[in-house]
Amino acid sequence: MDGLRNRIDRDGVKVMTIKPGPVKTAMTEGMGKLPLLADVDDVAATLVKAIDKGTDVVYVPGIWRLIMAAFRAVPESMFKKMNT
Repeated sequence: MDGLRNRIDRDGVKVMTIKPGPVKTAMTEGMGKLPLLADVDDVAATLVKAIDKGTDVVYVPGIWRLIMAAFRAVPESMFKKMNT
């Protein structure tokens, strides 16, 4: 997405990368208690604000930015060991 965004921005086309966490929808209903489940209306409002600001990358809800930063900090070799 970064490459596409950088390539076509000069043409006036905006590309936003949306990285959502779990969202409370009909699809998640009945799945039991899910941690950090976001309200769909809150997610929509956050996305509208991000569009208005011209944000390139948005995590919804924002806590996912921290969670994913922690995952990216873990060396891939550790994930491989967990897979066995």
